[in-house]
Amino acid sequence: PSPNFRRCRARASGPGVVAASLPKKGGDTDDSQRPVASGSPDAAGCRRFKQLARPMPQSLLIVEDEASIREPLVSYFERNQFRVKEAKSAVEARTLLTAHTFDLVISDIMMPGEDGLSLCRHIRATSNLPVILLTAKSEELDRILGLEVGADDYVVKPFSPRELVARVKAILRRANPSPRSGGDQPVRTGDLVVDPARHE
Repeated sequence: PSPNFRRCRARASGPGVVAASLPKKGGDTDDSQRPVASGSPDAAGCRRFKQLARPMPQSLLIVEDEASIREPLVSYFERNQFRVKEAKSAVEARTLLTAHTFDLVISDIMMPGEDGLSLCRHIRATSNLPVILLTAKSEELDRILGLEVGADDYVVKPFSPRELVARVKAILRRANPSPRSGGDQPVRTGDLVVDPARHE
């Protein structure tokens, strides 16, 4: 492999970022800081490597009939690097769940028509998609009911958006644990080899 690929690896690599397994040949000098010429084959390889190394944003569905709550939540999660779709009702949420793939659903309980508990039952009956329920009810029985229908967490209004983001990240970490060493096979793309288990 050319020195340009090593420069690409040196720039893109970091904690938690996979890097290409491209050892230097004997006699090669360290040229990782030299620029990669745009338009060269190596520049195209660097672009491909960065696409492989860049983590995909996780996707959320926020179901809330009150725009004053839903819209700020959508904006807040988008600022925190999530991809977000929104629904004003459980019926609209069911349509989006059929058409798109999500990593987690945040749903209000008290909504006109079908409520969040019914939506949560539907999600749990058809998938293992994590669900966080939002509600103004703080009684213990309501929290227990929400968890018994399959919710992964239960957040009482009013709540801190920052705390909700932290809860979402915690649930996603449990739902999608990092691969253990040796658990994933290396992926080869031309001269690039990406090993997720070894982060190289």
